[in-house]
Formats: sequence, structure tokens, C-alpha cells
Amino acid sequence: MISSRTALFAACHPERVKRVAPDALAWTGTGIPTPANRTKRIDQWRSNHRRPIDRAMIESIFTRDHGGTSDLTVVDSFADAVLKLDSSAPAGTYLDISANPPVCTPEKLKLSMLMMRGQYDGIASLRGPMHSFARVPHPDKSPDVMPGIAHTSPRSKNWAIAYHALESFFAHSLRRSMAAVEAPCASIAARRYPHPGRQVQAGRSEAIRSGRMSPTSSLEKLSSTFTPLGSIRNN
Repeated sequence: MISSRTALFAACHPERVKRVAPDALAWTGTGIPTPANRTKRIDQWRSNHRRPIDRAMIESIFTRDHGGTSDLTVVDSFADAVLKLDSSAPAGTYLDISANPPVCTPEKLKLSMLMMRGQYDGIASLRGPMHSFARVPHPDKSPDVMPGIAHTSPRSKNWAIAYHALESFFAHSLRRSMAAVEAPCASIAARRYPHPGRQVQAGRSEAIRSGRMSPTSSLEKLSSTFTPLGSIRNN
């Protein structure tokens, strides 16, 4: 449900979020066993805004979907840390996915999006999320099904796959955003401020892109086109 709330925040505050990468986003929860079972306890969650949690419940997060996908060496430490904080958790997240789906309407997500899902996730199936994901209007979007992962990707044996997906998505989006800004700025600067140094810089950039020059080998050539600051002060 963290992913659902994250997506909801992004939809409600588009001026504050440019890219979002929800993991295990259930959307409607249709046709998925875990949310279907939770609908049987809707009255309980409506009558009490807290739900009890214990060690068995926490351990089930790692084992309920597909055996062998989670790193069980962290289960005890994780459970100890959680139970030290509280013996109950808000029931609203369970109620949202059981009685009020979807928490976030796909059409409102007008931003770049990576939808992450574990191969064996028992809460976020592939069919339901893909149907909702197709309705996200932004063109820069992609799904990523992570092999060998169930619901808890950061604590799975294949956790590195999740972090690689995140790094690739945000770095790629950042490069695209920078390119969109730098290209017109470079064109304007060249027209307004013609200078030999700028011509050399443009030639260097083109040489690096074509593979004729490496960034390091060209530094000395580039520096020779500029007057040292000390010489300007002395004059």
C-alpha cells in the first residue's frame, strides 16, 4: 500500500513529483488471492482503525507467495525491529485495497513512471496492474517484472535487481531531462555569445560523441583556448 499512497501523492501533487516508480502496486486487486481474502474482514477493519500484528504475520510477508525468494536471514531482525515499535498497524491500508480500490486513478498519473512487480507477487498480479498501467497517459512509462522476486523486493534474494531497475530508471530520466534543457540553451548561447572557446567546446563534444576523442584526452587541448585568470588580473 506504500506504492498506492506514493502514486496517489504524485497524482495529487504533480508539481512536486516528476518521476515515480511504485513497486508491487495492486491497483484494483481483482483476481488476486490475498486481497480477495482480506475482503472477508472489511467489517473488522471498519470498526477498528488498528489491526494486530505479531511475529507470525511478519514472517508470512516473506513466505506466503513463493518459497525460496526471500532472504530469510533477515526475517528475525526485521520482526524484532517492527515489534519493538508497536504490536498493531493502521488498518486503513488493508481497507483501501479491499473496499476502495483503486486508491489512485491511472489517468491522473501524468508523469514518467516505472511500474515494478515481482515475478511471484501474490498481491500485485500481472494482468490487473498491466490493464491499469496501460491507462497512464504519460508516454515515458515502462513496466519491469523482476524475476525470482515475490512481494518484498528490497528484502528478497534478488534485491539487486530492484535497485538496478530504480537506478536505471531515474538516471535515464535525468539524462533525458538534462538533454531537453541543454540543447536549446547551447543553441541560444552560441547565437548570443559567439566565442572561439565555445566553438572548440562544440567540436570537442562532437568528437567525444563520435568516438574520435575521449573526455580526458581532450582537456589539455580545451584549456589552451582560454586565457588564464592570473594573466587577466596581471594585465
